Amino acid sequence: MRASLCSARALLVRVLDHRTKGATQNRRMYPRVCAIPDVEPALMGALLVTDVLFVCTGNRCRSPSAALLLRRQLGETGSEVTVHSAGTVEVDVGPPRRLVLEGRALGIGLAAHVPHKVDSEMIRGADLVIGLAREHLRATVVAVPSSFPRTFTLREIVRRGLEAGPRGQEEDLGAWLARLHDARLRVDLMGESPDDDITDPMGGTRDDYRQMLTDVTALTVTLRDLAWPVTLHADG
Repeated sequence: MRASLCSARALLVRVLDHRTKGATQNRRMYPRVCAIPDVEPALMGALLVTDVLFVCTGNRCRSPSAALLLRRQLGETGSEVTVHSAGTVEVDVGPPRRLVLEGRALGIGLAAHVPHKVDSEMIRGADLVIGLAREHLRATVVAVPSSFPRTFTLREIVRRGLEAGPRGQEEDLGAWLARLHDARLRVDLMGESPDDDITDPMGGTRDDYRQMLTDVTALTVTLRDLAWPVTLHADG
């Protein structure tokens, strides 16, 4: 079901881009499928759910942890958001036991996670792509160059969000991301940097996994408060 929805979203995004190519920057607003006519209401309702994709290297550790943490945190806001994850390389081994144990202590279940390799269709279908390090952002943008305005590292989107301010009550996600993207340059995201990268704990101690989870928890809580603030869902 997740793959079918992703395929439908990606197809509709390409149709929308084709119909509005060269028109205005409004074609980058999110959800991008909202302007497409002649779509069955039930399918359109599903497509209007915001899609967030986390990307790391093997999709065994950092990105599935971030996805599970943000998904749980968003459950407290009532936001209609789908959160999933993938890796830039294909692996056939699940999360390491040390991570599973540390994740369980935080209330997230990683034992049943099956790694997936990211592809262009996933990227095109996502409203927001979040890399756990600069290398993952670069891999995403190389695969789909047009994704750069909606692709950030986790540390970067939180940093820029704190600088730009939270999403306004009448501001859609795309407009908020456009504010964050203003003045960004690809060259600024070359190499590695502790300002943008979450350290990969693979092969490390339980303390290493615990530190990664601690960092990602704090960052995803802040991201939730910035991108999906409670005021967007308050009654009245």
